[in-house]
Amino acid sequence: MSRGQKKDANQKQAATGRRFTTEQKQHALLLVASGVSKRKAAEAIDTTEQSVIRWQKQAQSSGTMPDAPVAVTTQHKGGNNAERSKTKADIEETSTASRSPYSPKDPGQGLSQEETEEILKYKKKHPSMGPAQIRAQLKRFFGWRISIKAIARVLEKHGYERVHRGSRAQGPEPIRFEAPRRCALWQLDYASMRVGADKRHLLLIIDDFSRYAVGHKLCDGPNGQVAVELMQQAMARHGKPESVRTDRGSGFLGAEFTDFLETELIDHIVGHAYHPQGGGKVESVIGTLRRELWEVEYFDDWTVAEQRLGQWMRSYNEQRAHMGIDGLTPADRFFGRADRVLQACNALSRKRNSSLALFSQPGAALEEVSLAASGAPTEVLRLMIVDDQMELRLCGCRVRLGPVEK
Repeated sequence: MSRGQKKDANQKQAATGRRFTTEQKQHALLLVASGVSKRKAAEAIDTTEQSVIRWQKQAQSSGTMPDAPVAVTTQHKGGNNAERSKTKADIEETSTASRSPYSPKDPGQGLSQEETEEILKYKKKHPSMGPAQIRAQLKRFFGWRISIKAIARVLEKHGYERVHRGSRAQGPEPIRFEAPRRCALWQLDYASMRVGADKRHLLLIIDDFSRYAVGHKLCDGPNGQVAVELMQQAMARHGKPESVRTDRGSGFLGAEFTDFLETELIDHIVGHAYHPQGGGKVESVIGTLRRELWEVEYFDDWTVAEQRLGQWMRSYNEQRAHMGIDGLTPADRFFGRADRVLQACNALSRKRNSSLALFSQPGAALEEVSLAASGAPTEVLRLMIVDDQMELRLCGCRVRLGPVEK
């Protein structure tokens, strides 16, 4: 052992064997409570870091841990009486130095005002959305890649509580299933809804592959005639499905509906009694519809209820990023533009240029993706004059043609 190592060992042994007064222990705990690292606090009174840790645990268990002071004093090594004043700024500087460089200094670090406003706007419009769902929305429609923790901090800072879905029941892991293509399987289900004092029923048809709602209808009650009519409307608009999946409700097992499927050569998959697994996709949409529409708004008029239902379903299909399909909208998958939209969103999110996304000129790539999702015509070519310069916009790319002669 070298002379220096022996000296350090002797100092450590001396520090370990020393007896510290209550004032010295309290002084070390004050430093720790002020944000100073335990190592620095131990050096201040010439002891070991393990001793400070032990004192802190004892103080916390007995409830005598001091609060962070505005100003404390630190005693120099050597046991002399020289002291210096440590202000709050010094404490924060020391605490900052000991903090991990990856730890945020404030809840909104790295987020612009526009990003914060959009997070709060989505939360206000969709109260049941959690940070992960809001993150998918921002990436799909703005090209922003924001961490889930950053979004959660913004929501907590503005008074929103965390969304807890509850723990999943114990048992084997459920088997995930997804149809291989659009219209390979449609899921149908009835759900009871209140319209005024009356009890109505909603019939919903979901494409299993894309989660796209191909049809919906409010009716008096579950019956086969309503299911046949809605199936005919959906088939006229989107084509015939290869198969449908329903539960064992009377509206689906009656002769009217089963004869229709047999005539159209559509396979009928019926779930087992008291076994809801298999229809989770359509039930999930119904649950979201209840939380965001029926439990938020009161409908006492049939016409108003149908109008708001139609608006919500259009928003679900075209303007809601779905967590189960890579953050795309159901319309992206159903209409075959998923790969193109996903590539555009990933390219934009890698840049994470919120200013460009928010204030881009008409015809930019992000605008085209958003317009496509809303069902509006997609702009491909635009000729425009900007600051006396002729420009050509082609699929979001800018080509300067030169000055305009007057």
